[in-house]
Amino acid sequence: MFVIISIFTSEAATEQQEIKMDFRRFDIPKNFSALTEEERYRFGLMLFNITARNINLDEFKMTALLKQFISANKTESTFSSDSKVTIIGDLHGSLEDLIHIFTKTVNLQRFLRSDEHIVFLGDYVDRGANGCKTLQFLLGLSLICPRVHLLRGNHENEQVNKKYGFYEEVMSIYYEEMFVLIQNAFESLSPLVVLEQNGEKNLFVHGGAPVTSHSNLENIIYNLSNEEEWNVLWSDPTNETENVQKNKRGAGVEYGINAFNEFKQRTGVKRVFRGHEVVDELRDDFGDKTHFTVYSSRIENKMGFAAILENGEVREVKIDWVPES
Repeated sequence: MFVIISIFTSEAATEQQEIKMDFRRFDIPKNFSALTEEERYRFGLMLFNITARNINLDEFKMTALLKQFISANKTESTFSSDSKVTIIGDLHGSLEDLIHIFTKTVNLQRFLRSDEHIVFLGDYVDRGANGCKTLQFLLGLSLICPRVHLLRGNHENEQVNKKYGFYEEVMSIYYEEMFVLIQNAFESLSPLVVLEQNGEKNLFVHGGAPVTSHSNLENIIYNLSNEEEWNVLWSDPTNETENVQKNKRGAGVEYGINAFNEFKQRTGVKRVFRGHEVVDELRDDFGDKTHFTVYSSRIENKMGFAAILENGEVREVKIDWVPES
């Protein structure tokens, strides 16, 4: 049984009681775009409470949610904001970390009424046991809040899911058609997003910057080739070379500081945030605060970490949830 940490402030005790609900009456809106701000707010809190109580949406609600997400096609490749941005790396089906993120790292109640943004760097499923719950909340949250940006990781992939456990999880809860629908949702995710903040361009990817592309930033954003997208999902920074070499993963490339500096000069990108690797801190990959690795799950790690980008400064936040004894 998971411990549910209240997301509500003491001043909102009355509102907390109003939000409590009979989960059997919870439903997926037929048109998210038609919801009022208050309806979006209440839906977000209700969906979080359902997810945090370790409840999977039934097949009808999950199907409706996925179809709306696919048809919305809301993924933006660029956005501008001078407000705080929270960056979340790989979650890999860790419900505990998801709960902590939205109770402590980013208080959901406050976030929904703010102008802040959250960028998720992909790898929502596989390895951990709660990929479906992680997906149901993040997809729903992105539908009610355009300030939530979901990127595609290398684990948002059919073949990878069949190797690392998510396929078996889906089949234990739903059925084959649901797995296919989830893959369609994965294919609608963007492999990258660019934020302009205080006149600086920040690139968010799952694996690595497309250093092998010779295009400018606009072409990379809107005309990424299949090979370049594959590299974005699978590549890694390295200190073993200053340039580019074959990736030990067997996909993508490894790139060093010179290759990355050339990419920055060509595109005007100031910083890159990526996930893809298990790290036990917010890692400053090249030691110059321009390339960061963020891993936010306790899966295969002692704890996860998030990054905060605000006013041109980057800081680390621990996702150090503590289970009830």
